[in-house]
Amino acid sequence: MKPNRGNILIGVVVFAALAILHDRLGPQKISAGGAPCCAPFASAATLPPGTEPPKDGGGDENLVRPADDFFPEWANSAEFNQPVLVRDTQSALGRLSASPKEISLKDLARMHGHLCDGLVISFVELKAALLRLFPDGVVDRTDLRIVSKNGPCWMDAAAWLTGARINFQTLRVDSAVGDGFIVQKISTNEAWEVRLKPGVFPEALAALEKRIRDLRANGQPVDPADVDRFEAMANDLIRHLLNTPPDVLLVLAPRPGYRFQFNDLYGGRGDIINRDLR
Repeated sequence: MKPNRGNILIGVVVFAALAILHDRLGPQKISAGGAPCCAPFASAATLPPGTEPPKDGGGDENLVRPADDFFPEWANSAEFNQPVLVRDTQSALGRLSASPKEISLKDLARMHGHLCDGLVISFVELKAALLRLFPDGVVDRTDLRIVSKNGPCWMDAAAWLTGARINFQTLRVDSAVGDGFIVQKISTNEAWEVRLKPGVFPEALAALEKRIRDLRANGQPVDPADVDRFEAMANDLIRHLLNTPPDVLLVLAPRPGYRFQFNDLYGGRGDIINRDLR
């Protein structure tokens, strides 16, 4: 049987393409189809600093996963850094789960993007208020609504820990609440307001943050040393918050008769309630 010149040519082209891929990808394995296998992970030679190899023993030794350098060990081992136990429904149309799950500060930092003083303040405040509403220690995230200021840390923590959402009309955005929250249990209308005690947030940190934000708002440059100093001061505050009993840090107040209103854009007319009075 005579060899087919077309098949030979195709084979040469495929072999050459695989050789080029091998040279470019280094030690990564090449699949039969020519694509690198284990694509979700990058080669150790191409990853930035702060990564570590997988610890499960599986896969190529040259493949690495990102390290958890966004969450320092001193925060992980802090005395009062315990997760919040929450309960949700089991599926899109499911029953309320009988088994709680944990939401940790590390989970919040991963979702939010980083660990920061605002996120930790929100975590500490919300955890304390939620334990007042659910003294058995398991939070029903299907039974909550909340008022939060419009800050990235506050809003992310509020939605993640309570299950409240703007689109479900259970998360009110209101700057008047300041750096605290109002959390309400829907089924009972019980509500608690929580915030830091005066003096807990350092004045020097507040002043430095304002200075940096004002400079940026006015289009002026910021000294990197000021940002480094701000981050160091914020980390000192985080250490304090996570290693101090909540009752030393927080003001918790019940809000009897509190009426949750999703927003102030819509409402009834108050100037016509006595139109038929004679």
